[in-house]
Amino acid sequence: MDLLRVQESLPVAAECDLLVCGGGCSGITAAVAAARHGARVVLIERWPSVGGMATNALVNGWHRSDREEMVIYGLVEESAQRAERHGWIRRDPAYPHAHETHWFDPEGMRIVWQRMLDEAGVRTFCYLTAGEPLVEGGRLRGVLADTKRGRQAFLGQIVIDA
Repeated sequence: MDLLRVQESLPVAAECDLLVCGGGCSGITAAVAAARHGARVVLIERWPSVGGMATNALVNGWHRSDREEMVIYGLVEESAQRAERHGWIRRDPAYPHAHETHWFDPEGMRIVWQRMLDEAGVRTFCYLTAGEPLVEGGRLRGVLADTKRGRQAFLGQIVIDA
């Protein structure tokens, strides 16, 4: 849908530097990383909480090793350290030679990830599905979403479909 027509007819719920559509592991890390570097970030997630399949579908095993050594670090490592402080994650005894190296409590990881988003200053909207794309000059600039107040636009200079 053309962005100019939307702006004339629909309210804009949020404008930001980065709009992340999807609050799973990838969306969370994109949002937190961008916000920590000064971007104004909005994340919209269709489920009641962040974490995607890891928390909402209980797919709670991580594959962080190539079966010889740890190969995935960054925000995943930070998430693991935060969860470990509360006893919400455990390392496989065969680490790093195990396929699934870490198992976590999905309820605890929801808290860890929401705190990371909040601390970074990410505006998070749950129970909100990204709908029709908004295009301006051949470039994706946002999405429409059906909110409790009706259909509204969420706009970003950059949009990530996560």
